[in-house]
Parts: sequence; C-alpha cells; structure tokens
Amino acid sequence: MNEHDKKEVMNLHTAVYEKFGYEMTFFRPPKGEFSERVISIVKDLGYTTAMWSSAYDDWDKEKQNREEYGKNKIINNAHNGAVILLHATS
Repeated sequence: MNEHDKKEVMNLHTAVYEKFGYEMTFFRPPKGEFSERVISIVKDLGYTTAMWSSAYDDWDKEKQNREEYGKNKIINNAHNGAVILLHATS
C-alpha cells in the first residue's frame, strides 16, 4: 500500500465521517485480498483488520433470489465469534 492507497483509505474515512458522523475503526480488505504489508500499513493508520469466517455470493444480482439458500448458509456457518459477510446490494 503506497501513499496513494493510504490517501484513498483516509479519503473514505473522511467521507464516511462527514456523511454519517461515524468514525471508522475497522478495515475489511476488498475481496479478502491482503498482504502483511497492507495489514501493517492499515494498522499504522489506526484500523483493526476484520475478516469473515463465512461468505456467499449475495453480491451477484443473478443469485439473489435464493432466500432459503441464504438462510441455510448463514445458519449452517454460525458459531461463537462468527463474522458472516453479507453485501448491501442483496
């Protein structure tokens, strides 16, 4: 993550704070793609990295009419400490 990447993260941070009054403290790497360098830099920016233990393709608009599948995916993967990735588009 270079200076441009740091600026991009902080621009998002500022935009969220200005629009919602919410101070972001967690960072979820897009697509779950990360490196030790990225994690270190994000930590230096003051974020806690949050990953998920279960996700499914609810982001795909062609696969969003699967209510029963979605419920089963969530219920079958629930456990203490579970973080289930759901997308706002579904």
